[in-house]
Amino acid sequence: MRFSRLGFIVFISITVLIGANCSYYNRVFARKNLVDGSKAYKDRKFQEAERLFRAAVARDPNGETNEGRTAQLFLARTLHSLYIGNRSVSFTEGDFTGDEGQGFSKKLWAKSDPVSKWLFDQLSNETKQKYEEYLHPENIQAPTPDPATNVIPPPPDPVKRKNDLLKSHLNQLAGDLNKLIGAGQSIYDPARFAQVKQSDFTSQFMAQQPAGDKLTRLNRLLLEDAYPNDILRKPKAEDAITEYQKALTQNPNDQSSYKAIASLYENLGRTDDWLKWVTDRANNTSIPPEQRAEALTSLAAKQNTCANEISDTDATKKKTTKDGKPAYQYVKPANGADFDKMKGCTEKGTSLIDQALALEPDSVKNAKNLNIKSLSDDDLQKNLDLLKVFESARSYKASLTYEAGHLAEMDNKTADRDRLKQEGDGYKAKFLELSDKVKQMQAEIAARTTAKEEAATGQKANNANANANANKK
Repeated sequence: MRFSRLGFIVFISITVLIGANCSYYNRVFARKNLVDGSKAYKDRKFQEAERLFRAAVARDPNGETNEGRTAQLFLARTLHSLYIGNRSVSFTEGDFTGDEGQGFSKKLWAKSDPVSKWLFDQLSNETKQKYEEYLHPENIQAPTPDPATNVIPPPPDPVKRKNDLLKSHLNQLAGDLNKLIGAGQSIYDPARFAQVKQSDFTSQFMAQQPAGDKLTRLNRLLLEDAYPNDILRKPKAEDAITEYQKALTQNPNDQSSYKAIASLYENLGRTDDWLKWVTDRANNTSIPPEQRAEALTSLAAKQNTCANEISDTDATKKKTTKDGKPAYQYVKPANGADFDKMKGCTEKGTSLIDQALALEPDSVKNAKNLNIKSLSDDDLQKNLDLLKVFESARSYKASLTYEAGHLAEMDNKTADRDRLKQEGDGYKAKFLELSDKVKQMQAEIAARTTAKEEAATGQKANNANANANANKK
């Protein structure tokens, strides 16, 4: 069959047109994925939301469009929510996914690989019995007559009986696995897991030689790798971190992704990773100054806590009276190393918070002159977010100055103590000045929100009345 010249030209034109509009259609479908995914997320159907957001990301993996960047961020937040809602590594009946829950059991009973053979030997007799009853319900003893009435109970519904037996077995199986992974010993053996393809994450996690709860988690990961189609993979914080990092690559100024990663590192107890993450953010001169200030304040806050944990104890903070009023006297810790630690934390924290305050813009310094009523809703929120960053920085500046005063008092440097107390009061006053402005702005936002809600309710009532009157005519 030969193309006519006209047909060939039409074919080429259509091809070019489709190619030119490919990006447009991708954006249209990505928007639909975003809308449907957002609804699923709102309904807490996180796995469905994840599927839809991944589909949207696949249409623009580099984040060249607003839809692609939004999808990447929403995907990260969904994985974060999945992790938060299901961070336990314990097995439950619903964790057995293959062949209606039987896939894992079938492999154990077949003993077809070293891991399955070993696991079968670890199962309790009750678990094995329950599965045998499920496989052969006809061998279960028939109901006996009721001694009181001599009436034989009717046989149970066979379908319900099979389902109940499987459910009972899976619950027993989950219990056995929980005892096994939480016994404080690694289930890994090179020969036993020789045929298992480990995920990169499992290999990296195992290389850390985890103990305690982390060892329990490793054991769960090993089983997930051994039975990828039969055991549910628990969502990992690291999955969310990876997607948040992609979102930050697409939009380095995305403060929500930065904070989410910092929070996950902190919750996971990965102190070194948290410190590097926040320090890199603080040193990143390509992001807005207030974002660097926020990171510097977070670092200073850690140092403030370090100093306060030493100064705010019964051994160092003694109750006394001054001018007839209750007061405190700070005395040097008995352990000289504690005093040196407190001094080091205070000095480092002060250096960090001074760097943060050096980034404070004139708009914050002159915030008391800000006319809140004249701001649009967007500008009001932007100003509030900015002021809250430096409200926190000023607060820690005051606190660290007080800690320096406590050190001076412990070292019997009375003049320095009094001077630092006065300076601390001055920084506290600046903090309170900004804090008062923040409260005014929050009150204004709340008032505007209430006014909008009341207006919407009134409009709805007016529409209802208008419809009612129209129906009467």
